[in-house]
Amino acid sequence: MEEKVFSKILQRLRKEAGMTQENLASKLGVSPQAVSKWENGSYPEGDLLPRLADCFGVSIDTLYGRDEGKISVEQQVVNAVHRIWDDESLDHNGKIGEYGKLFKNILWALNIASFSAGKNYYEMPSFSEKEKMASAVINDSFYEYMNLTCGKEFCVYLKNQEAGEGLRVFLKDTEKVRKLFKMLSDKDCVDIISYMYSLSRLQFADVDAISASCKISKENTEKVLEFLTQDLGLDSGNKPFESISLIGKDGKDRKAYAAHETFGGLLFILFAVADAYVHTPWGFSNMTDNKSGPYLKREE
Repeated sequence: MEEKVFSKILQRLRKEAGMTQENLASKLGVSPQAVSKWENGSYPEGDLLPRLADCFGVSIDTLYGRDEGKISVEQQVVNAVHRIWDDESLDHNGKIGEYGKLFKNILWALNIASFSAGKNYYEMPSFSEKEKMASAVINDSFYEYMNLTCGKEFCVYLKNQEAGEGLRVFLKDTEKVRKLFKMLSDKDCVDIISYMYSLSRLQFADVDAISASCKISKENTEKVLEFLTQDLGLDSGNKPFESISLIGKDGKDRKAYAAHETFGGLLFILFAVADAYVHTPWGFSNMTDNKSGPYLKREE
C-alpha cells in the first residue's frame, strides 16, 4: 500500500511540474528506467530522497503522503513558481511568460474563492472591450478590483488601514498629487510621457528629439520635462523621470531625459484605474461585498 502511495504521489508531482521521466532522471543523475520503476512500485535509494523532494520543493514526508495537508498555501505557490524557474525546457522569456500566467491565475483564483459559491477554479472568462466586465472584493479588511475587459486587464489591492487615520492618510497631503493630476490633464504631457516610455532602457532623448517626435513646441516640451524632473518635488532621489547633461560638439551643455521603468508601472496603473473609473463596467463576473462600515471615519 505504501509503495502505491509513493508511486502515485511521485507521478503526480512530476506531471504537475511538467516534467517527463527523462527530465527527472537527468536532474537526479539516474536512468529514465529507474524513474519508471519508482512510479510502478519500487523505491529510490535513500540518498536520493532528499534530492527528489528538492526537485519538487516538498518535504520527504510529502513523498509518502504523510504531510501534504501541512504545506501552507503560500509555500505551494512558491513551489509552483520555482518549478517554472527550474524547467530546463523553457528559455528565459518562456519562463517569464509562464510566471506571468501563473501570477494572473492565482489572482483570479482569489477572486473566485471570495465569492460564496466559488468552490471550483475555472479559467478567467474572455470579455470583449465592449462588454466592460470586472471583479471586485469589498470588505472591512481590504478592497480588490480586477478589470477583466479584454486589452485592459489589471488588478489593484488596497489594505484597509485600521490604525491611525485609516484611508484618510491618502487624502491628507494632496498638494503634490493635485499638481500631478493637473499636469496629467494636459494632452501635451500625456503625449510626452507616451514617447518617453517608448524609449529603451537607459536610452535618453534631448528636448529637440522629444519635441519633434511629439509634434509639440520646444517651449511646451521644456515646461513638461521641467515639471516631471524638478517641479513635482518628489520626496526621494528616485524619480519617475531623470535628466543628464550632455556636451555637444559645439561645447555647449544640453539636457537629455529618460523615464524610470520602475515607476512606469505605477503611472500606467494610475491611468488604468482612471480609465476604469470613467468607463464603469457593465457587470461583474464576481462581486463580493461584505463591508459593514464606511471607507473613512467621520472626523469630529
